[in-house]
Amino acid sequence: MIALSFLLLSCSLVYSDASYVDTLTKCHINDGKCITKIFLKVLNDVGSTGIPELNVGPIDPLELTNVTLNVLDSIKLIITSGSIKGFTKCNVKRLSVDLDKQEGSQDLACEALELNGEFYFEGFNPQLQKFFGTDSLSGHGKAMIKFEQVAMTLSIPVTVIEKDGDTYINIFHNTINYTYSVEKAEFDIQELFIGETDVSQILLEFLKTSWKSLNQIFGTSFVDKAAELVLEYSKEFFDRVPTKFYILDDLTPYVRH
Repeated sequence: MIALSFLLLSCSLVYSDASYVDTLTKCHINDGKCITKIFLKVLNDVGSTGIPELNVGPIDPLELTNVTLNVLDSIKLIITSGSIKGFTKCNVKRLSVDLDKQEGSQDLACEALELNGEFYFEGFNPQLQKFFGTDSLSGHGKAMIKFEQVAMTLSIPVTVIEKDGDTYINIFHNTINYTYSVEKAEFDIQELFIGETDVSQILLEFLKTSWKSLNQIFGTSFVDKAAELVLEYSKEFFDRVPTKFYILDDLTPYVRH
């Protein structure tokens, strides 16, 4: 869920009207500090409230419904209902766009990201044996997961396209490279059943001491899904808002056909 904090800022402007966009400072494409300030302004302006008159919801918290994750390529976990909060306390420490290399990159830091939700899961994988005493899982439960001091570096392929005489940033939302780290994790698990057995307390005690090793095995699946959701929102913004609203430069020389 780490990657959500920066790119979901774009969600707040997906359907943005000109009056709000015109309040943003326009930047040169190679001025990373200026571009960073734009996104932080959006986060501070509408991150927790959204823009109701434009039917744009808040990003803090971000509501989740029937979000599916594939863990270890064999376990299907579905968050039936839940939310993530903490995005308004994230900070973009570095942001840059290199259109010659067709790449955008950023360093992100979040004080804390918290997921609350109900879920169910099912699947089979030999790696589960040492953690759960069985290689086959099927169950449901409620959980709170809080990650503190989250840091992430992302690299996102981008190009410039032209539509109706305007230029737009085009991101490749299916491809992203990243690294991340988490300093601390807290958990609260309730009514976690595997079959008919409530293993909430057993798993909770295990997670308190072993979450770092579990993160190495399972964490990427969660971050991959976060990046997927984030880039879907981000792509909508860039597809709909011409660069003239937030970039000073003429980007037509970079247009890719």
